[in-house]
Amino acid sequence: LRAYDGLSLPEDAETVTVGRAGWSYSDLSDDEDLLADDASGDGLGSGDLGSGDFQMVYFRALVNFTRSIHYSPQLEDAGSEEFREVSEAVVDTLESEYLKIPGDQVVSVVFIKELDGWVFVELDVGSEGNADGAQIQEVLHTVISSGSVASYITSPQGFQFRRLG
Repeated sequence: LRAYDGLSLPEDAETVTVGRAGWSYSDLSDDEDLLADDASGDGLGSGDLGSGDFQMVYFRALVNFTRSIHYSPQLEDAGSEEFREVSEAVVDTLESEYLKIPGDQVVSVVFIKELDGWVFVELDVGSEGNADGAQIQEVLHTVISSGSVASYITSPQGFQFRRLG
């Protein structure tokens, strides 16, 4: 306690001297805990969701990027520079579109694959605060049907959308 020697305290501060060095359980509990069978925080609560508690729901989509993405096997490697470039452009564009609807939506690219000569991107949309799958699908389908996502040409042909879980 030498560090406190000469410490200046405000005039209205009270000085409290503790008589013993250790603490016992009774020092840390309150009367309510002594009377109750369980501690006051035990149990599962009401089970109702609070005003700020939203559950994340996930959707998976398959999007046709036509041949506008120059396909190479590196696109199947999520750690590659090619995958990262395409993924960042797609995510940035779609997440900005999702700002127009309620909730918080997060887009992530799962894989990029060539199927029957077309390049498809499979992506997940996580939504917190909005479980309206039809609305989330509509935003994505509208963007794809407009003909482009970022600098890539898209087509609604082969589009798939489903809720996960």
